[in-house]
Amino acid sequence: LKDAETGQRGFVVTGDRHYLAPYDAAQASVGRQLERLGGLTGEMPDQHARVVALESLVRRKLDELRDTIMARERAGFAAAAQIVATGQGKHVMDEIRSVIDEMRAEEAGLLVERRAVAARDARLATATTLGGLAVAFGLLVAAGLLLNSAVLAREREHAARTTAQALAAVLAESETWLRVTLASIGDAVVASDEHGRVKLMNRVAESLTGWSEDDASGRALADVFVIVNEQSRRPVPNPADTVLQDRKVAGLANHTILIAKDGREIPIDDSAAPILTGDGALLGVVLVFRDISGRRQLERERAVLLDNEQKAGRAKDVFLAALSHELRTPLTAVLGWVKMLRAGLMMDKAATERALDVIERNARHQGRLIDDLLDVSRIVNGKLALQTGPVDLARLVESAADSMRPSADLRGISLTRVVDRTIGTVQGDAARLQQIVGNLLSNGVKFTPTGGGVEVRLVGAHDRARIIVTDTGRGIDAAFLPHVFEAFRQATGATGRADPGLGLGLAIVRYLVELHGGTVSASSEGHGKGATFMVELPLARAADDVETETESVSDGSGGDLEALRGLRVLVVDDDADVRDLVSAALSHYGARAAAVG
Repeated sequence: LKDAETGQRGFVVTGDRHYLAPYDAAQASVGRQLERLGGLTGEMPDQHARVVALESLVRRKLDELRDTIMARERAGFAAAAQIVATGQGKHVMDEIRSVIDEMRAEEAGLLVERRAVAARDARLATATTLGGLAVAFGLLVAAGLLLNSAVLAREREHAARTTAQALAAVLAESETWLRVTLASIGDAVVASDEHGRVKLMNRVAESLTGWSEDDASGRALADVFVIVNEQSRRPVPNPADTVLQDRKVAGLANHTILIAKDGREIPIDDSAAPILTGDGALLGVVLVFRDISGRRQLERERAVLLDNEQKAGRAKDVFLAALSHELRTPLTAVLGWVKMLRAGLMMDKAATERALDVIERNARHQGRLIDDLLDVSRIVNGKLALQTGPVDLARLVESAADSMRPSADLRGISLTRVVDRTIGTVQGDAARLQQIVGNLLSNGVKFTPTGGGVEVRLVGAHDRARIIVTDTGRGIDAAFLPHVFEAFRQATGATGRADPGLGLGLAIVRYLVELHGGTVSASSEGHGKGATFMVELPLARAADDVETETESVSDGSGGDLEALRGLRVLVVDDDADVRDLVSAALSHYGARAAAVG
């Protein structure tokens, strides 16, 4: 059952069916073991009744394990964890252990009782032998007169010796059987006399306590079995003392630690039972305990998994709230200016141009948010692929800086570039490399106040190229710096609230850099002292430097669209607004467009 429970927990935690091998094996064997146990206790009414109770409990436990496994398969970890959290399985397992401990205590009591009977019979045989010797001595004095009586006395002496030897052999066999049985038990077993002094221990008990049976024999059980509370570190009442006082089975409280002789600390659970003769006389106590380190580790791992799941749920809620805010904000501006345009409130061309600029800027911002989300989705699913080729980094960095300059000028931030044109090329995806530089520049502009500056430098370092983006912005707190490249992580601003955005830009930078075989790092001297981001990329070999490419940005002039004039174009899209837009644009350039949904 322990193996079955271990397999079930492994499957619940991981979802991997390989962990169910112990569970399946237990299902196949536990019935045979119970049937054999029933046969062995057929002539022992009390023990047989316990076997019947045990069979019912085992079925309940196996049903609980099966229900948890089915819940994990059908509804996932949360459903299975909910069943485990009811404590039903632990309650049934505790009842099973209680029944087994009672059976063990009964068996140990019977063995001790048999040893006592054998010892009493041995003493009787010895007394008989001594009496026979006395009689024989008397008969020898009168040997001449009572010859026949002397012969009979010698025969009685021989019979008594034979009986004593037989009893001694039975006692030795019984003790050997007892020790073999104790050695075969997987739990630790310690037995004491009625005064609480250790009489015997099995090997598991020796291993856990650190005491050998020879060293522990005759010592007080409290000296060998030292237990404390895991939290308070205070001594815990020994269950054996309770048994000696009340003559009832007693167990340990939860969170009990066994302090071994060598100082090891082992979490255990146990029970103690009285050793009673048939007439109720107390002969001692049998203590059964086990190491539950593995169970405690599984409980801790389960707690960590549940905590992580709860944190993930909270993070998801925060992310969805941030996402809805970030998507709604540009829509609010777009819809507001569109309504003003429709209402005819833009009285001059300058106001109209301003409205269109706001609409375009917010639409582009929302497009970038969606692009970032799509990139993260591709990254998580391993579907982001590179279109690699030789890339001129100097031209690419200059192009990225030029693309960011209007945003910097609008915020009153100086944007400078220092480019070493002799760097050479890298083997990579030009569009993704420009996205790396663009995200770093955008980040610098975003967190730099008016009047500040952002600088991008391209320098060589042996066989690698370095792109360094430095700003004079608010800097990065030392506590947040290790998390700056994690997805959905946002530093808090001066108001104590998270910065605007989804926290994806730098996470995408890190992934793209690593995909190109490079590294990225961030440094900051603290609040108000700016930040520096450095990207290192391996330079292409000379043999690969044949033809370079850079990401080009269309100027929107449409000069290359004159070739569309007079062409017949079929526009296919499932969105009517997109079909109308594309058809109108094609018609503007002289094409004859036909649209279908």
